[in-house]
Amino acid sequence: IGRLPGFSMGNISTHSYTEYEASYDMDVLTLTLNQLIERHGMLRAVVLPSGEQRILPRAEPYAIPVLDISAYDDAAREHALAAVRAEMSHMVHDPYVWPLFDVRVTKVSATLSVLHTSFDLLILDATSLFQLFSEWSQLLSGHAGWPAVPLSFR
Repeated sequence: IGRLPGFSMGNISTHSYTEYEASYDMDVLTLTLNQLIERHGMLRAVVLPSGEQRILPRAEPYAIPVLDISAYDDAAREHALAAVRAEMSHMVHDPYVWPLFDVRVTKVSATLSVLHTSFDLLILDATSLFQLFSEWSQLLSGHAGWPAVPLSFR
């Protein structure tokens, strides 16, 4: 009900918005995110009109959009970052359409980027988010991966 715009306090959802500043290799960042999507079924979940969750057997490769603001002056860079934050920190993901998350990168300079993530909490709880970011960090550091997750919400 909270997602429905017809209610006076509607059109909101529970989600997590985070930012991480670092120097990212976009090919590696995208590859590792897609490995996580393949590994964790709930990252491929959608909600059916009946209210049931469905895990898609496969998802299209996720392409991380990049906004390059490295040539902007300081004020324009701050304005552009604030605009991304304002949009992503108040997202209401459509639960019927994959993905129920949004991952973007803003290139701030030649050596610094901001990774923006928004995850709908229909698919992850706080502990799962910590696990997901821990695994992503390990993959980005060169970890080869893990065996398939034996549990499923199917």
